[in-house]
Amino acid sequence: MAISTKRKKYKAAEITELSRYFKEVTEAFEEDPKQILAHYQALYIAEKQKQMFDEMIVEKRKKLIERQKRTQENSNSGSELAQ
Repeated sequence: MAISTKRKKYKAAEITELSRYFKEVTEAFEEDPKQILAHYQALYIAEKQKQMFDEMIVEKRKKLIERQKRTQENSNSGSELAQ
């Protein structure tokens, strides 16, 4: 179950403009642009790791449910044979 996030696709000119504006804003607030980018990169990585973990949990649950169904079916057919 993939979690889909709708993100805008930026054109090359838009990316260039955003980068320029980002640099201006960080300079105006006397902030280190590398620190800001690193912060958001860390958030992005954490978000993707959580997404992968959530997907892994969903798959594990599906397998557990299938295993429980097979066990129950085997139990039911075993009791039918005993009768």
